[in-house]
Amino acid sequence: MGFSPLFGLKTLLSLGLAFALRCNPIAAVITVSLHDVVTPIWPFLIYVEYNIGYWILSSPHTLPPELVHSHLHVSELMKWSMFQSVGLPVLVGSLFLSTPAAIISYFGMLAFLKRRQARQRLRDEAGE
Repeated sequence: MGFSPLFGLKTLLSLGLAFALRCNPIAAVITVSLHDVVTPIWPFLIYVEYNIGYWILSSPHTLPPELVHSHLHVSELMKWSMFQSVGLPVLVGSLFLSTPAAIISYFGMLAFLKRRQARQRLRDEAGE
């Protein structure tokens, strides 16, 4: 959820997903909050996600045109056309960054917990 461009909904989405998957909701909130460590490089991540998403969604596959800096009003940001032209590519591109990160995190944590459990078992056997 941390890689998604849904800024105000990350915590709520992670809580909902934790309850749906019967996981620890406190751990879900903590991990989403830890993702804020990448805040200084967030513009670069959004740019990369947009490029990946635009490339995936375009037919034939092309990179997006150069960005043009313009002044947008908040009312323009809330239009459906803005989501289709900018938000959807960022959302699709975020899947290509978040999926490998989630897989690496899962297997890394699994290995850590197995080692910890094995050490705990050895301590218990030595204490008996």
